[in-house]
This record gives sequence, structure tokens and C-alpha cells, in this order.
Amino acid sequence: MRSSVRAARRRAAVGRRGRWSATETQRLRELYGTRDEISLSRLMGRPVPAIRRMASKVFRRRKVASGPWQPGDVERLKRCLGVVSTQVIARILGRGESEVTSKIDELSRTVRSGAWAREEVQTLKDLFGSREDGTLAIVLSRTLDGVRQMAKQLRLGKDKAFLRRLARGAVGDRRPVAMPASRMPRWKAKEIATPGPARSLAT
Repeated sequence: MRSSVRAARRRAAVGRRGRWSATETQRLRELYGTRDEISLSRLMGRPVPAIRRMASKVFRRRKVASGPWQPGDVERLKRCLGVVSTQVIARILGRGESEVTSKIDELSRTVRSGAWAREEVQTLKDLFGSREDGTLAIVLSRTLDGVRQMAKQLRLGKDKAFLRRLARGAVGDRRPVAMPASRMPRWKAKEIATPGPARSLAT
């Protein structure tokens, strides 16, 4: 297992270097935080250190936004949840960390029932391999049992790389907290652990 992790890190250390094009920068702006840095490095063909440096520039500290949440911001929050910390999500969205935490807690209290829409099923297919089930319950506004039953019906499984990070404690939901029975177990936003390297954006 350790050898495979080291191999992945070596692959992530190589890639294109030099000036970033406008297209690359825009793509990083759209994708950063929605997947782990090694996967993003492979996708963009840039080494992880370069990804981090450019992300720090793209999402440099600026005036914190306030007011109603736009649908696009909520969707980005859901895509980042369980991948990076709430601190990094706040930087990406240009919002205060406490506001992000409150929004996640609000999402965790919203539960849908009934038939799954096609879009929900596709989101589950897209994210199931790289998110913990508790995180997916928040993202999809479904019960934990509902997420697991649908995943079983679709015969979905977790990605091996994700399971290795999970075994190292690098990702995943943490201590369950008291929530309504239909949502147990549930985790608060600050208790969702994230990969250490992703925190580099917020330093």
C-alpha cells in the first residue's frame, strides 16, 4: 500500500511547468477543491506544488462576500464537501468560514424522500467513489440509509485510492453528533476531515 502511495506522489511531482495559460487558470478555478490534489494534478498535467501555488494566487484573500447564497455557490460547496476543509471552501467561495459552516449544517437538516431524480442518481455515480456516505447524505439531502441503498442498487464502490487515504485518516467524516433519527449518523461541518495538503491554500 505504501509503495502505491509513493508511486502516486512521484507521478504527481512531474508534469508541465512554466507559465499557466488563461484556459488552465480558469479550469483550476472551476475544479480546485472538488477533487484531491493528486487527482487534480493528473487531470491538469501539472505537479502538485504548482497546483497549490496557482490556487493560492487564484483564491487569494479578498473582501468576504455576504448575502443570499446563489445556486452556483451552493453547488460548488457540495462538490467540495468532504474533499477540502471548510476554511479552504470559504476561500474558494469568498465567504466567511462560519457562514460556510452554517450553510453545511443547514444542508444537513434538509431531507428529501421519494423517487430519485436522474440528476441525483448521476451525482451519486459521480461522487460515490471519492466521498464518505455521510458526506453524500448531506450533498444529496437524503438519509444515510437511502444513499447506501441506492449505491447498492447501482452496484457502486469506493475508489481504491480513496480507501487508501481513508485508511490513513487523510479524508472522511468524523465524530457523529446528535441529529434527528432519519439523519443519523450525521457529522457537523467542522468535523469533516480533509487531506492535509489541501489546507495549504488557507495559510
